[in-house]
Amino acid sequence: MTRIAPRWWPALAILMTACTGAPEVPVPTSLQLQPVSTLRVGESLTLGAEVRDQWGQVMAMPVTWTSSQPQLAAVQGQTVTASRLTPTDRPLTLTATVGTMQATMPLTTTGLEVTLGTYALSGQATLGTAVFARFRPEPGAPCRTAPSPSRRRMGRRC
Repeated sequence: MTRIAPRWWPALAILMTACTGAPEVPVPTSLQLQPVSTLRVGESLTLGAEVRDQWGQVMAMPVTWTSSQPQLAAVQGQTVTASRLTPTDRPLTLTATVGTMQATMPLTTTGLEVTLGTYALSGQATLGTAVFARFRPEPGAPCRTAPSPSRRRMGRRC
């Protein structure tokens, strides 16, 4: 005995396909940064970020990095390079952007910064030369003080 499918069978197949919907597409929902808190003047560091979708799976997406103070630490691609010390009361902010998502982290630069320059005093025709040096140790580094000329210890300054 031969069975013949009812005439409404193709319509039912189309209706069932429409109800199941298309598979969900991964959408970036979180941006996690690899933390960095300090960077020495003159050194570079590769920045890291991880983009995850709604199921928690890692997605390969380009991350754009920026620095709030590029004159102190500039970002090029995925690399940040420290060129000067940050003010002690104001670390710079690194920002990672993927689409509309952003994540930030503070960065303080450490090490020795030396600036050379000239100056002119009013009433004098010649220029003077100046050297300015600033130093900030890394957090947790041992702090040593040098004895003063009178062999007394200087106060702890770092």
